[in-house]
Amino acid sequence: MSALIPVFVLLVSLAAQAVFCGDLRPYVPLLLGIAASVVLGIARGKSWRDQSKETFAAAGSVPSVLMLYLLIGPLISAWIASGTLPALILCGREIITPVTYLPVTFALMAATGTMMGSGISALGTMGIALLGVGQSMGFPLSLIAGCLGSGAFWGNAASPMSAANFLSVGVTGCSAEDYNRLVFRQLAFPFVFLLAAYAALGVFFDVSAPVQGGAFDELRALFPPRFLSFLPPLLMIVMIVFRVPTLPVFFISIITALFAGLAAGTIAPSQLPSLITDGYRYTGADMMLRAMLNRGGISSTSSILITILLAMVFGGSYQACGALGDLLTVLTKKVKSPSSLRHLAHLCCTLVMVATGSIMMTCALVGTLFAPQAKKAGLRAVDLATVIGPLAVALSPIIPWSVSGTALTNIIGLSLSGDISGLLYIPLCFTSFVIPVWLFFQRPHMPHTNTISRFKDE
Repeated sequence: MSALIPVFVLLVSLAAQAVFCGDLRPYVPLLLGIAASVVLGIARGKSWRDQSKETFAAAGSVPSVLMLYLLIGPLISAWIASGTLPALILCGREIITPVTYLPVTFALMAATGTMMGSGISALGTMGIALLGVGQSMGFPLSLIAGCLGSGAFWGNAASPMSAANFLSVGVTGCSAEDYNRLVFRQLAFPFVFLLAAYAALGVFFDVSAPVQGGAFDELRALFPPRFLSFLPPLLMIVMIVFRVPTLPVFFISIITALFAGLAAGTIAPSQLPSLITDGYRYTGADMMLRAMLNRGGISSTSSILITILLAMVFGGSYQACGALGDLLTVLTKKVKSPSSLRHLAHLCCTLVMVATGSIMMTCALVGTLFAPQAKKAGLRAVDLATVIGPLAVALSPIIPWSVSGTALTNIIGLSLSGDISGLLYIPLCFTSFVIPVWLFFQRPHMPHTNTISRFKDE
């Protein structure tokens, strides 16, 4: 059980920090978890040089990940300045009612996450617009965040363009076509169930929206709806359809939004450096518009970047110490039936995801360790892959030290210092509970008799 020491240190220090300091930011607990992983590795006979080399090799995807989230802040501020997000908020306010807000938000976020292949990218685009609509209707921020995260990460889990799904297919060796078909079939019921759950919540949830006609009149005066306002999202949709990678999509969308804002006169050339660095700044007196529009910029993503760096180093150090890999290897050797092996993969995926907070590391580690045993036990590679990828993605938004959890709280504007109110979205992010439970009770395809006989003979 020594393999669980770093996780225990992380969770206990996070709980102690929350209770005694009223602070839920994961920086110090992650540093303590890294230290515990290094000490455990040394106790297991691994040198500091070997551990540091393996740690940063495992965290080798950090630069590309950091670049993606570095662009989210400028994308938000550029979309606000160009009038894109205000136009989407005004349209949403006219079309969506308080009763339909939650199910419509879930469905739109699911569609956006599926198209973009990333729940975080969906939050930084469509999510900001729907956040503004929800705030104007009087919904609490925790409920909006839960619904947004639920839809975005359902779409991420189901998307054929998801990096986690690509990795799950690669490490297990299954067919991408078989994987995509089975994932959509497995996630169809959770989608219908979640849509119905948010629809019921919308019907019974009592929203006491303040009178905000003046705020929307001012928003319309600041950003009169025009075609240029809709150009950045339309261009983004076209690029996504043609499968342009996410980084170029974000960069081109930022440039397009800036040109649209300059052409419309909503921003001046002298404001561009401040807009990109510090975000959009509304200087009026309306408090609702301040909360809605004062967003974006590179500086707004600093907490995301710090957490990503620490989380990836923690995951890398935990993998480098070798204890977790040894534990998973022992467990897989003791389980031989297809159903039992799939259930064990589910539990181990949950453990690794909670421990590392990294979707990619979870898919790579669990997939690599379970794939050989799945072949011996007669468990189809696609049945293993469709547990790992969707499960890791679904769990990610409710883990505060994960990249997805940090991005969700930061983009939505949930505070993790002072009290636990910043985590109240977790029980309202229904996808993170429904998908894991549903996947656990799915039955794998039964192998042919000759496969079982061959395994028994071995």
